Amino acid sequence: MNYAQRLFRLLLSGTLVLSLAACSSGGNTDTGDNTAEDQKEEKKEDTKKTESERFDEFLEAEFVEAMESDYTTYHQFVENPDDFGIDVSKIEVNLGPRISQESIDEDRKESIENGKQIDDFDREKLTDSQKLIYDTYKWQAEIDEQLADEKFDYYNNFFESMGGVHYNLPVMFADWVLRNEQDVKDMITCLKDVQPYVQDVLTYTKEQEKRGLMSIDFESVIDYCQGIVDKGEKSAVLTAMIDTMKELKLENEADYEKQITEAFTDSFIPAYQDIIDTMKELQAKGTNNENGLAQFEYGKEYYSLILHGKTGNNWTPEEVKAYCESQSQKYMDKTSEMMSEENMTAHPEIALEMLAVVSGLPITTDFKSYEEILEFSKTKMYDHVPQIGDIEYDIFDVNEEIASDSGIAAYFEIPALDATTPKQMRVNPKGADTTSLETYKTVCHEGLPGHMYQYAYMYENSDSNWLKAIAGNLGYTEGWAVYAEYMAYDYVETAMSKEIIDFMRYFDIQSYMAIIAADIGIHYEGWTIKEFTQYMNDAGFSMAEADALGQFKQLQANPAAFEPYYVGYLQILDLKEKTQKALGDSFNEIEFNRVILDCGNMPFPVVEAQVDAYIEANAPKEESKEEAKEDSKEEAKEEAKEETIDDTKEESKEETKEDSKTETKEDSKEETKEDTKKEDK
Repeated sequence: MNYAQRLFRLLLSGTLVLSLAACSSGGNTDTGDNTAEDQKEEKKEDTKKTESERFDEFLEAEFVEAMESDYTTYHQFVENPDDFGIDVSKIEVNLGPRISQESIDEDRKESIENGKQIDDFDREKLTDSQKLIYDTYKWQAEIDEQLADEKFDYYNNFFESMGGVHYNLPVMFADWVLRNEQDVKDMITCLKDVQPYVQDVLTYTKEQEKRGLMSIDFESVIDYCQGIVDKGEKSAVLTAMIDTMKELKLENEADYEKQITEAFTDSFIPAYQDIIDTMKELQAKGTNNENGLAQFEYGKEYYSLILHGKTGNNWTPEEVKAYCESQSQKYMDKTSEMMSEENMTAHPEIALEMLAVVSGLPITTDFKSYEEILEFSKTKMYDHVPQIGDIEYDIFDVNEEIASDSGIAAYFEIPALDATTPKQMRVNPKGADTTSLETYKTVCHEGLPGHMYQYAYMYENSDSNWLKAIAGNLGYTEGWAVYAEYMAYDYVETAMSKEIIDFMRYFDIQSYMAIIAADIGIHYEGWTIKEFTQYMNDAGFSMAEADALGQFKQLQANPAAFEPYYVGYLQILDLKEKTQKALGDSFNEIEFNRVILDCGNMPFPVVEAQVDAYIEANAPKEESKEEAKEDSKEEAKEEAKEETIDDTKEESKEETKEDSKTETKEDSKEETKEDTKKEDK
């Protein structure tokens, strides 16, 4: 899998370790040793296989190549490489191939080649499940190929404030999984690679500035990096790595502690100082775009493509914006009705809670820990989602030193495909009060029945390593997690009124729909801060000047960051409502959710096709026009038959009646005749 694919799909995924894998190119593992004769034999052998067999082998080869071409991806997804046919000797231990114009050009070629490879298969000869993966691969390959166009070179920003490389590196190393001594050695090697890796990213950023394509929130990046540098050897990142290493109880742990500390002070800390110095230099002398992507020559086209990828659909920015505005109005109408004077007067206790929500005041619960939230959710969720095996997990706060103020509330670490260790989840402690309903929602989003359940289900039910590890559709994965968090809202209805739960859901959606529409306004329509503020005021969200500027800068620095969550969620909700309408009383929530979950990492055109197939198979049967016509003919025949029988009966009655009359007359004549004879005598 190539650089453009990983960078596009994984850098903002919220699964922090994958962010660095995003910066690697797939690379061709062919050594060039095969002779022309060997290749002929391989092709000849290939023709003997069915299309289905060829496709399975192709996907597995794609998976293996992705693992062998990037160490961080391999370490993330695989514990036992032999079980997957992965040759560890081909894996170079580092943070990934360096980004350069040469690597960008190479990845461009690879993107084109990927499109050709998928077109080489006859879709109609694949199994039904393979067709879904084929459609998913093709959908992604088409977007990746367009993004790889040279006119978009240097459009990608490595220092986005909500998920840039400066934030991902500390979290990645703090959560580094160590399974054995070799993992410790590899981690140290990668730690030593931080400064060279960052230098290449900074070189890229300088070239980006020269081309007039730089768009960075300097204060946010500098402040975060300064916090890392100031801690030095007292850093929570260093402490976390050493503590994890010591859990292995190695004989020479003192030596490893020394090596980790040296690599951290010699490479990691200097890399962050390099970022600070470069950011200050660029801030003082460089040209920085402080508005949206629409300011760039191909910015609108680039934004359209990343919007496709992040929403998982084929809508244009205009269509997404219109959809969001209509949804915002829909939910504004709901909240306005709930806050009507009549309703507020009739239910004063609910009115106070609704006012608290609108004012941004916390709604509290009785939960005292993250674990309590997850265990509570686990007891409730199987009334709504399919049962799976037991889920073991660890959940902790992100250390406050490396926690970000950028808006990332929590994250779930995607586990290895063959993981034997508990699933890992981290919560940003900045603003994460365990008694807050907002924290409950966040933990359910990342945990149960959100991402933690979603991936556990996929790993348990999908046979495709490519789909589980390589495919990536944020609109689907984040859409499910938001769908799950609102599902979990219903679990606490016994603890608080249904009205306030519904109000919070409606107000959330209304708010985020306005934010997403504004994101499109900034990056596609070229809004200024003044236009953004006016739009939010008109949408019912008045902001102080400082708040408006902060929100504008967050959207400006992170294009299409919120779309996967709420556009993805509403697409699932639309499909649910469509299914409920079609199936009526036979609608089954668990089975509907099973259809959604079975799609794994697929885009919504593929998901919708599966939902339509489910509806067709389960909808109440209606007679076709031909069947109705035939039934009508049969009914007419039956009616005609009945009429004939009735006529026959009537005729029979009449004949009997006539016969009876005739017989009576004859009898009477005979009787008269006999009487006459008697009288004559």
